Amino acid sequence: LSNYSRMITSAITEDSKALNAHHNRGENLNEYVLAGEVYILEQIDSLGGYSRGMVEACIQLLIQHEIVSCLAVARWMLGYENVNSVQRSPIDRWWTMGCLATRLCVLNAIDKNKNGMASDTDAANGDQQAASQILNELMEIIKHVVKKAESLWESTPSEKNERLGLVHQCRNLLSFSRKMAAKEIAASKIVPAWQLDSLLVDAFEPQEAALRSLAERKF
Repeated sequence: LSNYSRMITSAITEDSKALNAHHNRGENLNEYVLAGEVYILEQIDSLGGYSRGMVEACIQLLIQHEIVSCLAVARWMLGYENVNSVQRSPIDRWWTMGCLATRLCVLNAIDKNKNGMASDTDAANGDQQAASQILNELMEIIKHVVKKAESLWESTPSEKNERLGLVHQCRNLLSFSRKMAAKEIAASKIVPAWQLDSLLVDAFEPQEAALRSLAERKF
């Protein structure tokens, strides 16, 4: 796969430029790139859908080779509008794919920041900016999940259990992501524990509050 990754990403970029020029909607080119990555994920799911483990393994490889992004996985798993303006539904057991995406997002971000550390002294004193950057990348996924949950809440037929189930799954994903991020960032020793706790609260509390508010809405 490593031999073809550059060719695939170049094709996605060129297609995105062509679509952007054709539609002339003034949209960010990154949106078309994400759409291309989501399309790849859709094809992987259609070919390997008989085995969820196979799909997860393929997606993990695609992320590791930087062919698709973790944010693209988040968009795909919760449903999206494809290039033909057809709205797709969330995939089965989407939250398990969400756990995979958030974990790989954090691990990849930690690796990038470790490579950018200037010295052992910096690591010992803690680098709050590096930790914040890691969490910012994670929160891009989390914020999309929460925003999509709010959208699905409005569009889902008025089945109370179905709506509350959606919120419960989102909460489980946020809980997993918060604990996982705390564990992995602490293990990397980028920042002291007391700094990390504060950063996690600032990052996750607004999203958790949004889900609580969603669950409390009247039916």
